[in-house]
Amino acid sequence: MRFWIRVVTATGFMVVGLQLLFGLGWLPVATFAESNLTNNEVRLQKLFRNRDAGLVVLGSSLAGRLPEAAFPAEWKAVNLGLDGGNSAFGAGLLLKWNVEPGMVVVEGNSIAKERSGNDPILEERIRSLTFHWSTWMAPWRAERRPFSAFYSWLKTRKDEATAGSGGTNAEAGLSAAVMKTQPGDQELLNGRILPERLQALRDQGAEVLIVMAPDGGADRSEEYRVASAVSARTGIPVLDVKGEFDETIFRYTDGLHLSPPSARRVVQLIEEALNASQEQTEVKSTKP
Repeated sequence: MRFWIRVVTATGFMVVGLQLLFGLGWLPVATFAESNLTNNEVRLQKLFRNRDAGLVVLGSSLAGRLPEAAFPAEWKAVNLGLDGGNSAFGAGLLLKWNVEPGMVVVEGNSIAKERSGNDPILEERIRSLTFHWSTWMAPWRAERRPFSAFYSWLKTRKDEATAGSGGTNAEAGLSAAVMKTQPGDQELLNGRILPERLQALRDQGAEVLIVMAPDGGADRSEEYRVASAVSARTGIPVLDVKGEFDETIFRYTDGLHLSPPSARRVVQLIEEALNASQEQTEVKSTKP
């Protein structure tokens, strides 16, 4: 009996100790997590805490691979690429939480999907007392859970160390992708909420950019049509990295999601496009 009491006591101290080590910031925090729900909770809590974000990435897990640290530090980037998620859900949160970033990047690869099975689960989690409590109490944030932080460390280490599938050289041929406003069939937007939400963000002063990202050659014909229609209605430009470059020059961790080096190169293209877009806006504003 005494033996088991000691085991339970030692385990308790170990768990509390690990929680404090991660919770107080003495060990790395999680950028990825062991489950879709926990991974999404990490990202949602970060946005909820950082209402002054200068750039927000919206989309699914494809967008979630774009590293925040690869954007300029002064942009205060927050990635809301949600596993099984969509841009409409994220755009709705920006408006609901009064987050007014200067730049919004919308993943076009999932733009045709405006609702997913994850949305009700996330909505319920956001409304919960534990979400708000753990958001502000650092030791209990999702990103500081020991197992999640350890999983994130292992995954990042593995993804960085392995070449990934496909491709030969993620550095080759990536200079300036074509960015343009697209024509599109407006009937495709009937009943869709994303165009209105993106327009509302633009009305608040955000520079919005739709990005078609490399995804290993997946068929995105429907997404291209929807992205073109949104672009035509709102005037939001489309950065077509997927279509303008041979997708085999990128590498992927699983044939679909970009490897870290390739994701950083795509972020560089996004940065170039946003800078060019802002320069064009400034030129227009100075014309008499």
